[in-house]
Amino acid sequence: MPTVLRWFVILFALTQRVRRLLCASSSARPTMDELRAAPGKHETAAILLMLLAEEEAAAIVSRLEPQEIERLGSAMFALGDVNENRVTSALDRFVEGAKGQTTMSSEVGGHLSGVVTRALGSARAPAMLERIIPETLVDPLPSLKWLSVNDLLVIARDEHPQFVALLVAHMAPNVAAAVIAQLSEGEQTDILFRAATLGHVSEDAFALADSQLAEWIGTGGQAAPGVLSNVPTIAAVLNHAPRALQQRLMKALMKRDRILGQRIEDELVIFDDILSLADKDLGVVCRSVDPADLALAMKGVTEAQRERIFATMSARAADTMRDAIAEQGPARLAEVLVAQKSIVMIAKTMGENGTIQLGQGTEDFV
Repeated sequence: MPTVLRWFVILFALTQRVRRLLCASSSARPTMDELRAAPGKHETAAILLMLLAEEEAAAIVSRLEPQEIERLGSAMFALGDVNENRVTSALDRFVEGAKGQTTMSSEVGGHLSGVVTRALGSARAPAMLERIIPETLVDPLPSLKWLSVNDLLVIARDEHPQFVALLVAHMAPNVAAAVIAQLSEGEQTDILFRAATLGHVSEDAFALADSQLAEWIGTGGQAAPGVLSNVPTIAAVLNHAPRALQQRLMKALMKRDRILGQRIEDELVIFDDILSLADKDLGVVCRSVDPADLALAMKGVTEAQRERIFATMSARAADTMRDAIAEQGPARLAEVLVAQKSIVMIAKTMGENGTIQLGQGTEDFV
């Protein structure tokens, strides 16, 4: 057997055995007293990992579930000094438990799901897995399990109830209960009702939701997961409606669903709309905002858009702005978006009081 394949088989066998040791006991994380008591399965798994090189141990840990990693980490932290007898005892328990077991087990579905998701990404993996294994074994939201209860509460309080209901319907029951318990009574009833009547959710919707959760995790909670909706499309429709109709519809939407209405209102004017203003109005906006915000916001536009902004300034002001952009160095996308939003808010106020002509709504003139 080739060396690489042999190592893969050994790694797979070790991973499966470690998972059995961690899952064989209660699902709750063990206490320190329990871990320091008589040697048990958690300790066996911890000692096995401590005996491996860091790279090899990391290869196994990368294949574990979040709860398993938590149990393993707690057990490793509680090990203390490990003498030769404890190591020998742990190895004996591992060998004894591995007797009669093959590396391929009933857990192959979960392993295959993880491999395909890592290889194809969360957007393409579900469709391929559906063709390979039964639907009941496919996890439609693999990123969900990496979120803590506190993470989920932040999302639940910021996002649309329908999005939260989708997550609740696919959380582990104990996690869902912990999240629901910390919401208000009205939110609890609403979320549970929506989750219970969720109906069919398309693969595309699941893929979008999972990619947004993955982005939220990757940015440390800075990027909002987003609602599975057509908010940008509806905002575009309202942007082309007469001003009076737009205001009446927005008032009605706000009354029906404040969160959704606010999201649509936020999309009614975006930074690209500011760049589409007439030269005179664009110049008025640029002179009315904080130069530092403008310099930061311009990091998120194309070179052609920058030149259009510079064209509304005097030569001296344009040179100063170019220097300010260069001196700032690399900026986080989240910071750029915040700066752009602050400029959009100022422009919206100026549009409302008639200082500039903002929006594409078709007004009736006589």
